[in-house]
Amino acid sequence: MIMIRAAFLALFCAVAVQFIHAAVNKPTVKVVVTDTNLNSFDDLDVSANYEVDVNDDVVVGVDYEMLKNKYGPSNIYVQAKQDDINVEANYDTGSKEVSVEANYNLDGTNIGVSFKQMLEDVKVKAQRSMELFDQTTELAPTFNVADKTVDVEVRQSLGDKVNALVSFNQAFQNPTIEAACEIDEKRTFTPKLDVDNKKLTYSYEQQLENGKITADVDPADKLSVSWEDSGSNGDWTATADVGLKGGNPVGFSFTRNFKF
Repeated sequence: MIMIRAAFLALFCAVAVQFIHAAVNKPTVKVVVTDTNLNSFDDLDVSANYEVDVNDDVVVGVDYEMLKNKYGPSNIYVQAKQDDINVEANYDTGSKEVSVEANYNLDGTNIGVSFKQMLEDVKVKAQRSMELFDQTTELAPTFNVADKTVDVEVRQSLGDKVNALVSFNQAFQNPTIEAACEIDEKRTFTPKLDVDNKKLTYSYEQQLENGKITADVDPADKLSVSWEDSGSNGDWTATADVGLKGGNPVGFSFTRNFKF
């Protein structure tokens, strides 16, 4: 475990030496306010991201999240690509864990492998699109090595206006079914059914000129409405959660993304 962490940090330091020759990107900062009264710092979260293009194939980045680590980075990562291979390694400074994800495109089939240090939580995923009966079908199975289970997602286009997604495991347990129905070019309605729990939820999305409005409805819990507005210097997002059961409070949050 210690050797893997040390190897990752050594790789990061070696790449960092080249920063003087790298293309420096402008940082992005996100501020989230979960209570407009700001009674405590727990109601305020600040996160930031900073990346450096070492060359055309390698990017090194740092993430900061105030609620995770006030005085330092929360995550350090390296992204690399070569031909049809993409690799990303992350070092979580809080848990001191290294995670790696690699993707390879093989003749139209995307094959992905992800794992944590000491080869924990290993997952192998394949994803491929094909044409069946003049409709597009996307198949994406994921094999979980530790418990030897398979999770499957099947996405099927049903005409020009409807896309269905079915998710289940190898024993057909925990299946979910959702159908994204395009009302017109700006509006989409998506019902989702959790088969085992017989639970039906709904999502509605309305595209605006410079953003969008999204409404998610769980009849047994709450209504969540968010409004996103895009600008040249960053995005605004306002979210309201309204409880649909007696006694549930109404919650508001505001997010501002700054692009420097």
